[in-house]
Amino acid sequence: MKELYDFQRIDTTNGLIEPWLTHPALDEIKRWDLYHKNIWEWGSGMSTIWWAFYCKHIWSIEANSEWFKNTEDSINLLGLTRKATIILREFNEGDQEHVPDYTSIPNSFRPDIVVVDGILRYECILKALTLPRPLTLIVDNWQQDYVFICPAAEEALRDYSGQIYLQPDHKDHEGKPWQTGIWQLK
Repeated sequence: MKELYDFQRIDTTNGLIEPWLTHPALDEIKRWDLYHKNIWEWGSGMSTIWWAFYCKHIWSIEANSEWFKNTEDSINLLGLTRKATIILREFNEGDQEHVPDYTSIPNSFRPDIVVVDGILRYECILKALTLPRPLTLIVDNWQQDYVFICPAAEEALRDYSGQIYLQPDHKDHEGKPWQTGIWQLK
């Protein structure tokens, strides 16, 4: 089994590591029927495996070649290749010319849920806002110290119905704790 990090949990129904989202957000997501849902995820890992176990299909974009290889190996080992597609799109910090390459989504794939938990979070949020509706948008580390504070992202999502899920026992912050935001885009 992969190493568990702080705040990660094991799904008691299947033994898989749950996505590294706040527990209240995970508790909400676990109530959803994901069986017929297509998911687009920026930022792969054990979450990719967990989503693939429950959803129709997940596409995951990864910028880090090591994370990509680990996730790809796990997908192959667990026989999830028909339910999970992972793509390596390496990206150099400051290479704004290639942002559209990183954030692009094939025209043939229409996601029901978009998960933003990797690099270029603001740009990924903006891309999600261009997708057909209805769409559920999940953004981890929402306005969190040391990870992602972006007033422009708040402004981009201000007109949409959303819920912010705080991790109540998270202490490693200076006033902006770990949160996962979930928006329903209609």
